[in-house]
Amino acid sequence: MITVQDVNKIYPPNRQVLHDVSLELVEGDRLILLGPNGAGKTTLIRCIIGLTAPDSGSIYVNGVDVVRHPDEARESIAVVFEEADNSYSYLTVLENLLYFGLLNKWSRAEAKRRAERMMAVLNLTPYAERLTQTLSRGMKQKLAFAIALMKGAPFLFLDEPTLGLDVESQHHIRTMLTEEKQWWKAVLITTHDIPFAHAVGNKFVFIQDRKIVWSGTKEHFSTPADLETHFLAAVRSNLSA
Repeated sequence: MITVQDVNKIYPPNRQVLHDVSLELVEGDRLILLGPNGAGKTTLIRCIIGLTAPDSGSIYVNGVDVVRHPDEARESIAVVFEEADNSYSYLTVLENLLYFGLLNKWSRAEAKRRAERMMAVLNLTPYAERLTQTLSRGMKQKLAFAIALMKGAPFLFLDEPTLGLDVESQHHIRTMLTEEKQWWKAVLITTHDIPFAHAVGNKFVFIQDRKIVWSGTKEHFSTPADLETHFLAAVRSNLSA
């Protein structure tokens, strides 16, 4: 479990980016964090993984205090930030995956098994022997996703995973998240892509103007349009308050 309780963050000189934010992430969750640009989504992720210290409040990852023991807590989380490049350009796709598998202490056989399965689901198998520096942006994004999964961490965080991807690449990532659940225990995703959010998520949190304005489950929304309508209504209500 990940628990975030009453977290506040202020950047100098006096810009508050998180205000009394609380949420939980438990096994089986595919939690979608929705909100406009500047709402605090990425800062919240950085606080949870120990890259940014909150000014007040508490964060625990499987019982580990993130503020006091960020490195230990971070071992339980694999993360891919927006437009992140976590691969080595002079290695092939397969070499990158095997390297990170061995780095995370998988046996060579297990690292190869994981790498081959991820490449198959994400349609990277035809590019296995290609140098990473020759890949398109979409292929690099899928490789970054696969590399994060090679960590074998129980929690997976994805910051705008479909940004700039074509429809086919989005489909591959959606398939990995909804059908290949053996690679993680729970997922937290930030996105502006409402159809993707609806297809992947089973829990939703709306963050606006530094604070959470609504949270709920998939049962509230039968279609992507329902999710978008509810999200816009929550944001507009908060703006007019």
